[in-house]
Formats: sequence, structure tokens, C-alpha cells
Amino acid sequence: MEPAGAGLSELAHKDALCSAQWDHPDGAGLRARYAIFSAQRTGSEWLCDYLRQCAIGVPFEYFNHVFMLRIGARLGCALPGSRIDLERYVALLEPLRARHGIFGTKLQPDQLRTISAGDGARAAAFLRRFDKVILLRRRDTLLQAISLARAHLTNQWQLYRDDAAISIALADEHLFRMIGERRAKIEDDDRYMAALTATLDPAAVRALCYEDLAQAGALDGVADWLWDALGEGGPRPAPDRRLELPRKMDESEARAIRQRYLSSIRAG
Repeated sequence: MEPAGAGLSELAHKDALCSAQWDHPDGAGLRARYAIFSAQRTGSEWLCDYLRQCAIGVPFEYFNHVFMLRIGARLGCALPGSRIDLERYVALLEPLRARHGIFGTKLQPDQLRTISAGDGARAAAFLRRFDKVILLRRRDTLLQAISLARAHLTNQWQLYRDDAAISIALADEHLFRMIGERRAKIEDDDRYMAALTATLDPAAVRALCYEDLAQAGALDGVADWLWDALGEGGPRPAPDRRLELPRKMDESEARAIRQRYLSSIRAG
């Protein structure tokens, strides 16, 4: 398996989150759970990092196969054939990564499909384990598909500290095919996510778009919503600015690709 991340700072950030460095319950026990149910390239890692700053759990991509194998092996949950004892993994993980009694995770459609073995009823039941679910998508699915194609080509998913952005080096003919395939996958994932969250109590779900997260106060609004519902009362913990957030990537290359892609469709 390839390491998840091309930049040294990105790798170090994710290595730390897979390590025992974050394995310390805060004494409040485990009272509540939330999931950031997100399509790819929707700012979910940025949101996770901010919620970690606020100590509203330690949200991370715990059901990403690469990370789950690393954490699960450390917790003694590994099974033959690169598999994990999921029930034991969750039972051991949640108390270790709870903060203020709250456990948080990032969860993506393919990860939920794997956990549930493709069974929609099992997938819905797994989502119902969470007291709150943040449904995170993106309005501009073409830019989302371009971002996803770029990440698959470069293995660069976020920019931390001094990591330099890697440019795409692929002929448009092949790049546009990748973009089209990923856009179709994104739209299929959106339908899957919408269908599953429709089975939940509407009061338990907060729908957000990537484009909204950049608005002033948006991250605080999510943190307030979770803390008001799941917290211990009193003021919400202030963000610990010593914990870093990823840098937003320059979209100029993506927007240039978008323009060429649309021009090719019009010409074709």
C-alpha cells in the first residue's frame, strides 16, 4: 500500500494521528459520537483539523483502509489477510480518542460500503450509531472531480506547513477521461449519501457544502452545533492554535483545467 500523502508534512501529520500520540482518554468517558459523512474533496480534513483544535473529539479518517490497518494492528485488532476485527477495533478506539466524552470520525461512502459489505440496511444502522451526522458535499462537482483526479495523480491530498503543491502532468485527453469518470462516481456517491441520511432523524443531520466552509464563522458554526448537542454544557473549548490546519490549495490550475474541459465538451 502506498503511504497516504505526498508531502513530508502531510505524511507526518497523518503518521501522528495513526500513532499512540493521540491515544489518551480525557477522563470524561464516552457519552456521544458524531460522524463527518463526506464525499471526497469537500474540505472534510480541514473540518476535522478544526474540530480537533476545539477538542470536540479527535476526528480522523478511522475507516480508511490504510489508516485502519495501521491503528488496528497497534490496538491488537488485526486479522489474517489485511483485515480488521471491526467490532473490537471500534470498541477499543472510541474511548482512546474521545475528548470531553465525544468521539468523532470522518466517514466516506466507499468506507461505509466496505464496513456494511454493500448492505444498505447495515450501512444505515452503522450511521445510526452516531448522535450527530454532518453531511458534507460540494456544489461544483466538476471542480470536485478535477481535485479528485489531481489527488489520485499526485497522491497529495492536503497541504501542511511548507509542503509544495504538485502540478498535474498528464495529457488532456487522458486527464479529461479521468475527470469524467470521477465526476460520475461523485454523483453516485452523492445519491448514496442522500439516501442513507434520509433514513436518519432530520434533527441529527447537518448538511453543508464545501463552498460554505470558507465563509466567515462557518467552522465555528459547526463546532457550536456539535458542542450544543453533545458537549458538557458551559462554553465551547477555544481552538488550540498550536494544532495546524491544512493550507487551501491554489485553484488556478484546477480552474484552467475546468475551462479546457468545458471547451472540449462544447467542441465535441
